[in-house]
Amino acid sequence: MSFLKRFPIIFACLMLLTAALPARAVAFKLFSKAQKKAHSLDKQTKKSKTFVKTPKKEEPLVLPKFSKKGVWLNTKPLKDSAFEDKMTLVYFWDYTSSNCLRELTTLKKWYEQYKPYGFQIIYIHAPEFEVAGKKENVEDAVKRFKIQNPVFLDNDFKVWEAMKVRSWPTKFILNEDKKVVYTAVGEGQNVSTERKIRKFLKKLNPGVVLPQPVLKQEVQFLNMDACGAMSGETYVGYKKATWWGAKIANKDWVPSDKTLSFRDRGERVEKGFFVQGLWSNRGDYFEHARDTANLDDYLGMIYLGREVYAVLNKTDGAGAARIYVTRDKGPVPLEYRGIDLHEDAEGQTYFLLEQPRMYYLIANENDEELHELRLWTRSRGVAVNSFSFSNRCLSDFEHF
Repeated sequence: MSFLKRFPIIFACLMLLTAALPARAVAFKLFSKAQKKAHSLDKQTKKSKTFVKTPKKEEPLVLPKFSKKGVWLNTKPLKDSAFEDKMTLVYFWDYTSSNCLRELTTLKKWYEQYKPYGFQIIYIHAPEFEVAGKKENVEDAVKRFKIQNPVFLDNDFKVWEAMKVRSWPTKFILNEDKKVVYTAVGEGQNVSTERKIRKFLKKLNPGVVLPQPVLKQEVQFLNMDACGAMSGETYVGYKKATWWGAKIANKDWVPSDKTLSFRDRGERVEKGFFVQGLWSNRGDYFEHARDTANLDDYLGMIYLGREVYAVLNKTDGAGAARIYVTRDKGPVPLEYRGIDLHEDAEGQTYFLLEQPRMYYLIANENDEELHELRLWTRSRGVAVNSFSFSNRCLSDFEHF
């Protein structure tokens, strides 16, 4: 030690090394234990892998049996025999939905084109609004739309849930065993749907020569450069307005199922609406809550789009109500009027609310500017459910 003390640097290094040895020994022991544990886990994992079963292939959806108490239009209740030697398109829809109405013309053409080859359509009506669940309203719509195929009223959504539907519209192609062989969710995908129809009809009819397809090109309606912009569908009642993010411009918060007096101070939102007068906030709609001598009360919104539609109903059922429509605070110009608009003796534009349905309000040719729309009423019980829109690529359909 006396020798080492004469060389202090060497002495210091040896002391540090000596101090580090216990810690190094502990670390080595911990590392060895970790290695053993990891090795043990690896063996267990390898062992367990030998018992892992291959997951079962998901079973295809099958159209369930319809309730014996279910209501059918255009047909007697369908039995399983109705699907024999047939290829079936099942169409989930709602008669107030613009997304569905825009497809009806295509569905009718498909039926006429492919009916001789074993093609059939079953419409399953699931109501988006409470008023659309009434049999008489659906019957009126089916007659107006000239739908001749079977229509099942799925008011309790049992078939909807069994088929795991989440959108209006949804299309299913079924084989002879009622098994789903193709699904298209939402509006569109009609060219690919028709390809599948033709494919399965050829399987059903080996060697058949089918006529030319009804559709040639898919409508790319989300391409704003080609089709133009449009506002998103806007729900007015508190249930769906909450789900889809619609706001009331002149109130931060409106209690559910309450009647309030609103004052329009000029606030506007791109996703939502504004109101003036006495209105009730209901689950499915905003309801006008008084009769007035003058046109003082209105519900309005700002929008983009070539066409504008609105779903309305009348809660008191007391005859038709005249709903006046203004665009940018004036009557709707003749060249911009939807097919439901009329002009009174004073040049004001209006439509008659006679049935709970979708009304065609605005039809712009090439206008893509932001505009303000107002619906004015004097009548208690006028209920506004929703607004929807079309751009250039979506407006070419039969306006029922």
